[in-house]
Amino acid sequence: MPNMTSGNLLAKAFQFTAGAKMAGMITGAGAPIVLVSRGATAEEKYLSLVLSAASAQKQLGQP
Repeated sequence: MPNMTSGNLLAKAFQFTAGAKMAGMITGAGAPIVLVSRGATAEEKYLSLVLSAASAQKQLGQP
C-alpha cells in the first residue's frame, strides 16, 4: 500500500463486501508490533495478538 489511508480503505472494503476478518501488525522492527483500531472488536484484537505471536516465533526460528 502506498500509505496507511489507502490500506485502511481497502481493509474496510474487504470487511463490508466480503466479510473479511481484520488483524493489525507492524513488521520490520526487532519484534512485531500489535496495531489495532480504537474501535476494534475483541476478536480483531485477539487475531492481532495471534498473528504477532506467530510472526515472532517465525523470526526466532521456532516451530
